[in-house]
Amino acid sequence: MYTIKETDGLARQLTLALCDIIAQSKFDDAQYTVDFSRRLADEDEWAALEAASSYMEMHDIDPSPAMELARRYDRALGYDHDVIERLEGILERIGKA
Repeated sequence: MYTIKETDGLARQLTLALCDIIAQSKFDDAQYTVDFSRRLADEDEWAALEAASSYMEMHDIDPSPAMELARRYDRALGYDHDVIERLEGILERIGKA
């Protein structure tokens, strides 16, 4: 069982990992999303994670480097599997599932 603080910490780590991946993408608006999500991660970890994972879904950016952390976060959360489903959906669409 994870505490809220531990779950929030995992969400923040995952957000920052996704931001690193987004920052390497070729999309013109990527830096805006990275900056926004990183700033938000200190105040609202869930909203920051939602923003980063939604951006990745919108552009089909490969989340493979962060999937282990995403699975840890999903197991810790235990409910509301939107983020892991979104990232796994990207992997399916790009043929890495």
